[in-house]
Amino acid sequence: MNELLSVWDTIHGDYLRGLGELGLMWATEAGEAALPLAVAVLLVNVICRRWLSAGQMGVLWCLVLARLLLPTVPASPVSLQNLVPGATPVPIQNMTTTCVDGRCGIDFDFNAPYAYASDPASQPASGPILPHPTSMPIPGVDWEDFTTAMIELVWLAAAVGILAWTFFVHWRFCQRVRRTSDCRDPRLLSLWDACCQAAGIRNRLPIVIFDGVHQPAVMGLFRPELLLPSESLDLSDDELRMIMLHELAHVRRWDIAVNWGLVALRALQWWNPIYWIAAARFRSLREQACDAFVV
Repeated sequence: MNELLSVWDTIHGDYLRGLGELGLMWATEAGEAALPLAVAVLLVNVICRRWLSAGQMGVLWCLVLARLLLPTVPASPVSLQNLVPGATPVPIQNMTTTCVDGRCGIDFDFNAPYAYASDPASQPASGPILPHPTSMPIPGVDWEDFTTAMIELVWLAAAVGILAWTFFVHWRFCQRVRRTSDCRDPRLLSLWDACCQAAGIRNRLPIVIFDGVHQPAVMGLFRPELLLPSESLDLSDDELRMIMLHELAHVRRWDIAVNWGLVALRALQWWNPIYWIAAARFRSLREQACDAFVV
């Protein structure tokens, strides 16, 4: 029994580390690739802010966020990543692993006429020198490997914790909203119907008077609804109309779905300052774009 438990712990630990290694490698490569794009977008925002609208600048930061989610994209001669030294990957095909006398190495089949360093005669003068796989030392378990494993597991635990906590808080919030009945105020419903028609929203969305929010908001990915704090009832018709149109602009832009995408990206890039800067700028510019829609 103890042997079976030991084997299970080994497989479980290897699986978790492999998952953490793959996810952290994905996040690191995507973060490195997004760095030149983030710098370029920041320069464009600073230099061209007089000529670009909030929506246009928000689209640029949205590209940075999308790049943080993709470690690789189709090759392009105008890619900003070409400006980074050593960023161009080497094409590899038919990678195989061979083991001789207990020592393992990796064989590569390159499209270019590259050769191993053990055969100097076949090595072109302009090509790189690659070590022979069987001459590569086998790394052992040391403190560097232990530290790397801990970093990978910490990243994985934080990513899972962010997702789990977000889903739990959202579920608990939805339960509180479900215990509140829809608004039946004729004035609010009349204004809401007029605003929905003006914003081009065909389906009638419900209104919930809910003191669990400090400011108006919309929630619901497939069935959006407007949440209004009780003090909103004291506002004038014009003020309510601006609030409603602003929230409907979020519905038109599918910002609720975008928010869930940001949650997934935060779990992947929670350690990356590029994400926090891009997400903050994107949210700020998104609010400005919704205000511009109201105007």
